[in-house]
Amino acid sequence: MDPRRSAQEVLLCDLCETVPLQIHCGVCNINLCKACVGEHLSDSSKQHNIMPYLQRKSTPNYPNCPHHANEDCKHHCEKCDIPVCITCISSGKHKGHELVEFLEKVRAKTQNLQYDLEELEIRIYPRYEEMASNVQTEKAKIETNYGILTTAAEQEVEPR
Repeated sequence: MDPRRSAQEVLLCDLCETVPLQIHCGVCNINLCKACVGEHLSDSSKQHNIMPYLQRKSTPNYPNCPHHANEDCKHHCEKCDIPVCITCISSGKHKGHELVEFLEKVRAKTQNLQYDLEELEIRIYPRYEEMASNVQTEKAKIETNYGILTTAAEQEVEPR
């Protein structure tokens, strides 16, 4: 199917979830309609960066650290297998542990998932379909044989 001719999902405002989005806040990484911008800006705890949705920049969406408020986890501890922020790293809890960039870890996991999906589509699913077809064939044979045996048993029981 030509992607240019296929249906597309309408992206809706993250606040009201009813109106198509038009605005993006780069700080909060939230998409808004024009009617919800005022409500969003009323949260004065942050310096918001409001821009038209089409002018937004691609910024990584790092997870927030559960131990340190307002810290993003930009690294991943391989030994503990958790995302860690710079404060976690400098605290010494992960001293001697191998650390990798969080986005690099995400890329590696995405690549592994893609490999698994390809294996599923190319190797596993066709084998499953073949097995399901074999089960249907065997079921049909059993039903036919059952019918024959039932008829034969009924004929043996009938008085002569």
